[in-house]
Amino acid sequence: MFRDGEYAFQADPHLSNLIALPHGDVANIDCGLIEIFNREQTKVAQDLFLAVHLKDTEETVRTSLKLADLSYAKHADMVREDIQEYLEKTTDEGISFLFMGIVKIFLKHSLGYPRFLIALGRANIVGDSLAHIFLPGESANSILGPALRKAVIQDIGRTVRNTSVLPLVHKLAKRLHDLPEMLTELADNPRQAIINLRNLIKNT
Repeated sequence: MFRDGEYAFQADPHLSNLIALPHGDVANIDCGLIEIFNREQTKVAQDLFLAVHLKDTEETVRTSLKLADLSYAKHADMVREDIQEYLEKTTDEGISFLFMGIVKIFLKHSLGYPRFLIALGRANIVGDSLAHIFLPGESANSILGPALRKAVIQDIGRTVRNTSVLPLVHKLAKRLHDLPEMLTELADNPRQAIINLRNLIKNT
């Protein structure tokens, strides 16, 4: 998912639709349920995945509503508390919950939701089952954590490259007097420190 351009995935990967190939490869068959993200959907889905990993409530609210083409101004207050509860659960849940949890929140509030979130959740139920068998006791966070941490760093780097340097340096210089508090926050709550850094750069 963490690449530019369109992203296609097999949304029905149960064991009857997979063929084991020599040398450990796997092939998909019966590709009747394929979902395709366009470039914009891929970017928003990436942002949602990273926001969920960082447990960034506001970014999760913003990106999940954007994926569903719903107004932030109209619906953010409606879903915020549910999103906070959802983020608390993501630490211990499987990968399919990352998608189905958002869908359940939208259903609770009678909001529309993108079909591909259901497809992603469905596709990952099989992954959850395999993880339960072969990686007992592991959660989505522990399985995907290293890749998501790398993606967060890449996202920050990409944002810095696409940001005008002078305003960013000016903003950071103005924050230097907060350096002791920033270092304390980094030590005490690194997740929040990263969220704050991402927001600072994105708002430049």
